[in-house]
Amino acid sequence: MKSSMVTTVYNGKLPSLLLADPNGVFTWCPHLNLIFVSMNKTSIWCYRINGERIYSINNKSFIKNIAFHNQFFCLSGVDNLIKIYNSNNGQLVKVLDELFENVKFIWWNATEYILPTSILPKAYNLVNDLNYLVINDDKCLTFNFNQLLTVKYACEISLQQQLNSDLVNQIYLADNSLVAIKFNVVSKELYTQQIIKVCQLISLIEYTDQHIKELQDTVAPLVQALDRYMSNLNSECEDMTVYLTDLLLTNVVPEFSKDFWLNQYGERGFKKMTKLASVYEQASRVVFQHLVSSMERIIVVSCDLIGISKWQHGMLSVDELQMLLANAKDQLKFYYRFIWDLQSERESFNEFLSWTKTIIDMLNDQEYEIGYSTTNVLTFATSTIRQCAIMKYFDFDTEVLASSEKTLMRSAISLDLSRISNYHSSVITVEKISSLHIPETATSLKLTRWDDEIIITYIQDSNLVLANLHTIITTVPHVLAFEHREGDLVALTETGSLLIINSSSCIPIPLPQTTFTPTQLKLNSSYGVLLDSSRQNYLIFRI
Repeated sequence: MKSSMVTTVYNGKLPSLLLADPNGVFTWCPHLNLIFVSMNKTSIWCYRINGERIYSINNKSFIKNIAFHNQFFCLSGVDNLIKIYNSNNGQLVKVLDELFENVKFIWWNATEYILPTSILPKAYNLVNDLNYLVINDDKCLTFNFNQLLTVKYACEISLQQQLNSDLVNQIYLADNSLVAIKFNVVSKELYTQQIIKVCQLISLIEYTDQHIKELQDTVAPLVQALDRYMSNLNSECEDMTVYLTDLLLTNVVPEFSKDFWLNQYGERGFKKMTKLASVYEQASRVVFQHLVSSMERIIVVSCDLIGISKWQHGMLSVDELQMLLANAKDQLKFYYRFIWDLQSERESFNEFLSWTKTIIDMLNDQEYEIGYSTTNVLTFATSTIRQCAIMKYFDFDTEVLASSEKTLMRSAISLDLSRISNYHSSVITVEKISSLHIPETATSLKLTRWDDEIIITYIQDSNLVLANLHTIITTVPHVLAFEHREGDLVALTETGSLLIINSSSCIPIPLPQTTFTPTQLKLNSSYGVLLDSSRQNYLIFRI
């Protein structure tokens, strides 16, 4: 075999600081081909393959496991938290809201399941496929679907490696035994559709809650500014309602209030309030674009789940889903009422601002135009200003503005996930398939499938042993390290060569020239890396 089959991509050296943790994490992000190295056991440093560090993450506790899926990765540490990050920039995406005890194993799997293409308009970034994260601690097996839905199955088992990732028929290596974890469902198709749709509901509810909070932050500056100005004016007069009514009808500004109109409010205050008045339109747009569309999609998904639950025993009851559907319809009406109230008040508020501008111009002896209806301004100044629509839907700490009729803007949609957990407790089973007879001195135990046969591989006394469930197939001497690929494995030998081994052949390939003695080997789907014993010098290659 020609040596040109191995192509050197980069020959580099990582910082000597990494020597502080020579046995820590060194792995790949297979989606982006990034190198992840643990530093001082509590941090992860991320490098490009050319050795350029692009970001670092401080986990604030010893890192035990790392798992990847597409552009995300998750960490588990001695703090027993599962943290999910974006591989592109290292930003924290989510911390799973679950309690774990001594997390021992995590693994992230993609699946082949995807919902049929919908004819409905696309709703932001709504999940349409299915992936699952397996978490094993001292007491439970936990499955997290699409970073959204988490279910637990109580059992004491110590997973070490996943062999078969099919969702409903998973196979693991656990305590030198093969263990099958099965989801005993009647229809895989209907089950996975339910899981994806429940994840959609959870995602839509989270999306709604997020935008309601952002909506309150959007309207807060207008409420605070208006309340401050009206509070200042109220402190100048005995009764603000009587004062504004007299001022509107007579166009005579009392002497005691001229300072407010010229200095405290003035041109600057008018311009500020005019700018903030756009909040009425912004808030209505946010509600229509994000909240209304999300609620419409919740209604559609709920109807789909009702249909599945009527067809067969679903993970959510029909009654619960129908209640969710009714709440979603009421919430949709609520959002449209909010839009109507704000649009109705916006015109009178703008007319009120126009009136305040005429007062300022009049006091400054400037020409002014009357661009308001006296009736509308009178109504706003005497009643609406104290009972404005925004105060009806949001709760702020104010001095003048208030609302006696409170219908706060909050989501009335919730999903009881306990029934889903109970459902999974009834369909998940853990079964020991067979015991593996592995020598106590064996290291680097790994399992794979070749031609639908389970292959067991490990190193014993510098020999790579390949076996099936019944007997040893062959032994390869002088092997330092090995990694599996799809359908074969690559082994690093003490003689300085690579071996590509599959079910029918063993092909030696000379190593590319290195400036160090390689002792460790890592692979992903595209590249391989050779490391020295300190994991400081490395060489990236492509086979």
